[in-house]
Amino acid sequence: MKALISSLLLVFVSIPAMSAEEVDPKKMLTGVADNIIGYLKENQNKVVEQPDLAKDLVRRELLPYVDEIALGRRVLAKHWKSASSEQQTKFVDNFVDLVIDTYAKGLAQYDGQVFTFEDTEYNSKRTTARVKSEMQQKDGAPVRIDYLLKKPKGLNEWRVVDVSIEGISMVGSYRNQFGLQIEKSGLDSVIQKLANKEIDIDISQ
Repeated sequence: MKALISSLLLVFVSIPAMSAEEVDPKKMLTGVADNIIGYLKENQNKVVEQPDLAKDLVRRELLPYVDEIALGRRVLAKHWKSASSEQQTKFVDNFVDLVIDTYAKGLAQYDGQVFTFEDTEYNSKRTTARVKSEMQQKDGAPVRIDYLLKKPKGLNEWRVVDVSIEGISMVGSYRNQFGLQIEKSGLDSVIQKLANKEIDIDISQ
């Protein structure tokens, strides 16, 4: 189940570029979820039998909507500032590949889960938005999944900057795990391990 939740989370790591007219985050998130689930319903057997198909799905449907640099910067936190431009680029490229591989593995586990979204909550200046949701399961209690969104400076579009599962921040979890490894062996070592696919992500920590 953790893998399924992980796979579906990537749908909401970021959202597509908007038109000039602002689109409500709830509406956007609902639309993205409907598109992904629709594909899984029609192609579940293919996704199970062809692992690369799930990766292609993630790259084709989701990656164009991910702010890869912002994601890498938030995950590295303080280490981003001290990293060279080359290190930043290599980390982002390899981290995104890891995320794709990790979440693609969970796509085949879709089993009829349904997502429901509450109305968008904005801060007073409408610079931050939060959308709360639940994943309804056939068996077991609903899973709470909340999305935090912000607008990049100078752009009239919302992008998801964090996702929390039952109160556990996805970005915070990544940051903690990579931070420990960077402190222990250095950023270059972590980048090399990412490139060699020697690092796994566990968002439950």
